[in-house]
Amino acid sequence: MSRDVPLQLYSYDDRWRQEFEQARSLILSAAEGAIGAVEHIGATAVPGMSSLPCIDMVAAVDDAEEIERTLPYLRGLDYCPRPAPFEDADAAIYLVKPKGLIAAFSVTLVELGGEAWSRRLTIRDWLRTREEAAESYLRLRRQRLSAAPEDREGYERAKATFLQHIADQADAHFRDST
Repeated sequence: MSRDVPLQLYSYDDRWRQEFEQARSLILSAAEGAIGAVEHIGATAVPGMSSLPCIDMVAAVDDAEEIERTLPYLRGLDYCPRPAPFEDADAAIYLVKPKGLIAAFSVTLVELGGEAWSRRLTIRDWLRTREEAAESYLRLRRQRLSAAPEDREGYERAKATFLQHIADQADAHFRDST
């Protein structure tokens, strides 16, 4: 897998949901109970949104101290640890499963119910239910990629900043509505 391959967004593909379901089943089966939950996150989890063709997932263990124990299970499925992108800086462990020169799947390992778990699901759900936020996110990603498709670091930084803004918006919304 090469970080030098220019990034490109693809139109939403209904197969992404099915690919996630298959990957989740494989992970849960291979992990033999060590992983308690796997959720689909990222742009491929937002119906209708264009995305890089990588199925992003967050997988959770009951206790953060058990995260390291899950690595052999995921390595057995050809997932490889990698430095986390900026938006996953709080990840305990970040892994990718390459397909040729690109990542086809990514898994962020976190503690079930912890802040990292909740943040990812909040962002996903916000983008699924707030059309304006989803459109702004897509517009940002398209602008970054049209300006510099080879600038993966700049793209990831811009995404991280935007996603933090989304998380802050969602937190404020839920805090104000209670």
